[in-house]
Amino acid sequence: MTAALFYAKHYEGVEDLTPTQVKTLLINGGVSRARKMNTTRALNQSIPAAHRLGPRGVWAITETGENQIRQLLDISVGGRPPVAHDVSSLERLAQSVKDSTVRDYIEESIKCLRADALRASVVFLWSGTIHTIREMVWKDCTTNEIDAAVKRHNQRARFSKKGDFEYINDALLIEATVDLGTFARSEKKRLIEALDLRNDCGHPVKYSPREKKVASFIEDVVGIVFT
Repeated sequence: MTAALFYAKHYEGVEDLTPTQVKTLLINGGVSRARKMNTTRALNQSIPAAHRLGPRGVWAITETGENQIRQLLDISVGGRPPVAHDVSSLERLAQSVKDSTVRDYIEESIKCLRADALRASVVFLWSGTIHTIREMVWKDCTTNEIDAAVKRHNQRARFSKKGDFEYINDALLIEATVDLGTFARSEKKRLIEALDLRNDCGHPVKYSPREKKVASFIEDVVGIVFT
């Protein structure tokens, strides 16, 4: 409950919420069992981290609640959650994407960001990114052009139909996009760096990216692939 009130205040600029609005926020955030939750009871149980305002039945986070959430998320006083801007930018992106598969990946990435699951967020967003790159290449190039481009970087690679994208690894595809005119060399460099981060996040290695690193990843892939 407290986290929902904190999110509304600092992400959306809404100082107080009704229990129904709190429940809607939790459902949209993917909180399990939120639909069956007795929100009013849960809000009452969250006192003194939250309190009820006046006769309208709206609730707001208290200073105690603010301190609890800031300590939990390591947010400085007066600061906003570091992923707030990234969540907003991905929400706008999801609204503009027509491909339902890509949109689902982006929405999963948003849920992970909200939960501070940064590695999972990177993996989901990259899945939507590489799917989009494949669609771009397939739309703009012939099978012979794609086959020739991938062979320049791997003689054993073969491409004759759309399904062959599954057998061309992401790094090889990105290399080929320069030959195909999809991306410039400078953009390819940034995408390879993004892929490296995705691989670090998707494999059991002792690495966990910080918020700024993930923000840079989001800025690059959105700016290069989706804009």
